[in-house]
Order: sequence, then C-alpha cells, then structure tokens
Amino acid sequence: MIFSSLSFLFLFLPAFLFAYFISPDRLKNIVLCLFSLIFYYIGATNIVFFLIGLALINHYFSNLIRGTEGEKLRKLYFAVILAVNLCGLIYFKYAYFLTNVA
Repeated sequence: MIFSSLSFLFLFLPAFLFAYFISPDRLKNIVLCLFSLIFYYIGATNIVFFLIGLALINHYFSNLIRGTEGEKLRKLYFAVILAVNLCGLIYFKYAYFLTNVA
C-alpha cells in the first residue's frame, strides 16, 4: 500500500485516526503498533513476522540490560542487540541490490 493510494487515504488512514483518537491514552501506543503491523502486512507480508520477532528480541534484551548489574555486561548486551538491529536493516535495505548486480 502506498501512502498516496486511494485505499490508504480513504480507508486505512481514517480507520487508524478514528481508532487512535477514541482510544484511551494508555492504549495509543498499542493502537499505533497494531496499525503499523497491519500496514506492513498489506504491503509486504513477509516482513511482518520479522518485525514482530525483532520487537520481541529488543524487548527481551532491554529487560536483560535493565536487570543486569555489571556495566561491562550491559554494554555487551547493548552491542549485541545493536548489531542484530543493524544486520536486519542492512539485509532489508541492501540484499536486493547485492543479489541483482549484473
């Protein structure tokens, strides 16, 4: 789905805005996350499961960093999760380019 498409402008965007503004403040982030996943599911189904997995991994490591006492271990966990996120970004940004160079 493209941002300038009629289905986005007249169906998806109004549904999102309606759900966002009627939801209580504590649920606004959840509504935003759900509609983002729906948007990605419509446009690129294969990426949604990767995004969900990456969000769960980030959540796990953030709890791990928060619960760890040693500064060196916290930095190691941060470096690991940073590398995981950058690898995902690099893969989805450059994999097509690198495989179709001829």
